[in-house]
Amino acid sequence: MTRRISTIVFLLLIACSVCLAQRRVGKVRTQMQAPAITQSIQVDHVFWIWFENREISALTAASAPNFHNFSTTYANFTNFFGVEHPSEPNYLDAVSGSNQGVTNDNHFTFTAATDNLAKQLATAGKSWRLYAQDYPGACSDVDTFAGGVDGNGVAGTYVRKHNHFISFESVRLDPTQCSFIQPLANFDPTVNFALIVPNLTNDMHDGTTAQGDAFLGAFLPKITGSVDWTRTLVIVTFDEGSTNLNGGGNIFTAAGAPWLSSKTVTSTYNHFSMLRTVEQIFGLPFLGSAATATTINEILPLITTAASVTVSGRVLSSNGMALRNARVDLHDTSGNTRSVITNAFGYYRFENVVSGASYVVNVEARGSVFTPRAISVKDSLTGVDLIAR
Repeated sequence: MTRRISTIVFLLLIACSVCLAQRRVGKVRTQMQAPAITQSIQVDHVFWIWFENREISALTAASAPNFHNFSTTYANFTNFFGVEHPSEPNYLDAVSGSNQGVTNDNHFTFTAATDNLAKQLATAGKSWRLYAQDYPGACSDVDTFAGGVDGNGVAGTYVRKHNHFISFESVRLDPTQCSFIQPLANFDPTVNFALIVPNLTNDMHDGTTAQGDAFLGAFLPKITGSVDWTRTLVIVTFDEGSTNLNGGGNIFTAAGAPWLSSKTVTSTYNHFSMLRTVEQIFGLPFLGSAATATTINEILPLITTAASVTVSGRVLSSNGMALRNARVDLHDTSGNTRSVITNAFGYYRFENVVSGASYVVNVEARGSVFTPRAISVKDSLTGVDLIAR
């Protein structure tokens, strides 16, 4: 009789241990709202389109319907300013964080050691282009060139002073890098970064506001119609205005992207701010005055939060026996892996798993072989049992 009671007590202790183990390792059947984990859209492409010599007040729904439509559809800046006058220093400010001592529109060169955005992108392994309309190609260093129709808009004249990168010898004297300065007809929406510089007619320097507006309306669909549009930011701006407000005038600037909806940005920004924002997108150091400028967070993808949940279950042998000290790996689609070890009863549990994502679960256990299992996580999952083959 005593022996029978002892056996019953022993069996009850085992049962209680299993229950406790289940509670400890997470036989949870309701969703747990653990601390949220941040996620964001990856920006893979940035296109920066440059026009000439207009204050924001000159571009109205009547005078420039395509500019107006773009700015009211996406993000419109009411306090964006050129840095200075005349044109060329602004083009240099925008890609190097400095005018490099330039105060006029003459022909300048800067040593290969001079940092600039093209050099940064190349070092980081990012593709870049500068599409200068009517550029003669072949690393030409001419100051002006009258070409024919090149892409959208009308025929006009290319000018060196509006070519952001040609003055930097790290670009001009490197045949590979210089080959990335191309005519507009070569436009490729799959590069990581590109500057788009219309000719003197289509950029409004010599042409009318209506001609510049027609160019924008014809060119934008090459970007918005791209298969990569979902990960693309496009910026439309001017080099300078006609006043001296904040140095270079209150210029039209707007930014478009699939994650942006109609909004007005009233904060004060300039070309240094945009350079800093581009550098932040691509994980680059801030050049010159971009280091003290403010990132334009209003045009970056909003950070969303995903509830973190749990995934749990047991690891079992092919005959249903619990496997202790087995390693369970949880792989996400970005190549990240988390691992846990099963307890004495074969239970495992992952905490703080981002919901709304897919994962692959695999097991390594001595003497057993497992087939990786794909799971889709929306809420906490229990009973995700992994059984050896």
